[in-house]
Amino acid sequence: MMTTIDLTQARAHAAGHRVGRGPGRELIARTIEQLADEVERLQAQAQKTNLHHPHHHHTMNTQDPITLSNLPALGAPLAGGLFAGLTTTKAGQHAAVVMLPAKPDKPLNWADATAWAESVGGQLPTRPVAALLYANVKSQLQPKWHWTSDTLDADTGDSDHASYAWNCNFNGGRQFSIRKSVEGSAVAVRLIPLSA
Repeated sequence: MMTTIDLTQARAHAAGHRVGRGPGRELIARTIEQLADEVERLQAQAQKTNLHHPHHHHTMNTQDPITLSNLPALGAPLAGGLFAGLTTTKAGQHAAVVMLPAKPDKPLNWADATAWAESVGGQLPTRPVAALLYANVKSQLQPKWHWTSDTLDADTGDSDHASYAWNCNFNGGRQFSIRKSVEGSAVAVRLIPLSA
């Protein structure tokens, strides 16, 4: 049986013990805070393990083929992230879109955002996938603009546009191009091919 621990409540409980008198109350407060710290450390370690070993600790056994009939609800856990919907790649492959939980710790330019997404086992979303994230898991996204993997020159065929890439503003869903050297937010996704 798994027990859920609300760390905020635990820390508030510890603070309540400090209000009373006696050395026993201080010891209880310190113990609760140490346990809360240890739980946070273990949760971070588990999340890191899921990112580096995506076949561990999934709600769904991803060794079984993923089909339409066994997909979870939108926003539910899938393959180390959240199921955000379905897409079809330019090659014609239908895939489940999984938004990974990792977040970069600082704003990144486009090249660094691309490298970061790969380092956490994913990729930057394409423009259509970014629109899908906004439509289906908006509440899990920071309301600011995020890089996509799409470049402006690929759309226009104009080499003058090589220094621009597309982004999606998750505050309103708009997409626009911006210089790749500008620093912004990033989200990583993993596309899992669907089996028939």
